[in-house]
Amino acid sequence: MRILKTSTSDALHSYDIERIKKNVEVFLYDYHTGDYQGYGQAIFLNDGKWYEHNLGHCSCYGPMDEISWSSETFFESLDEMRERVTPDKMEELAPLFDLWEIERPEPEPEIEQEDEYRRLDL
Repeated sequence: MRILKTSTSDALHSYDIERIKKNVEVFLYDYHTGDYQGYGQAIFLNDGKWYEHNLGHCSCYGPMDEISWSSETFFESLDEMRERVTPDKMEELAPLFDLWEIERPEPEPEIEQEDEYRRLDL
């Protein structure tokens, strides 16, 4: 489980972080608070699919109150998300894509497996 925020982001409340930890594998966010409101974007990985969530809210509810951990709109990869979102949405999500490029784990090196059966020359 990885939760990453941009360097300019405000922190989400601890109860929001606990909800995130219970539901997703990776959660990237950029969130900013005002007097009685907040705004921002999140992208997260759940069951191998990527989702986008708007963190905007007023004093009536919080940034995570209306999140769906597995909505009908998902992306098989971040590359697909980049290709399919509108230019305006891409501008909002760009800091999160940049964050993932810096922070994503290195892929595991592929290990060559030997054949289960070896041919014996007699």
